[in-house]
Amino acid sequence: MKYQKYLDGFIDLHNILINNISLADWFMVYNLVRNKNNYGRDRFTTLFKELINTTNSNYILSDYLTYIGD
Repeated sequence: MKYQKYLDGFIDLHNILINNISLADWFMVYNLVRNKNNYGRDRFTTLFKELINTTNSNYILSDYLTYIGD
C-alpha cells in the first residue's frame, strides 16, 4: 500500500515542470548520478521502472533504457 502511494506521488510529479523538465525526470537524473540506477533499499529505481509500465509518458528512463539496450 505504501509502495502504491509512492508510485502515485511520482506520477503526479511528472506534471510539475522545472526548466521544461518534469520533476519526476529530475529525480531520475538524480537516481542515475547518485545510485547508477541500481536497486537497493533506499533507491528509487523500482519506482521509475514502474512509471514506464504505468503511464505512456516519455520519461528520461525510457531514453536511458533504450540507450543501454542499444
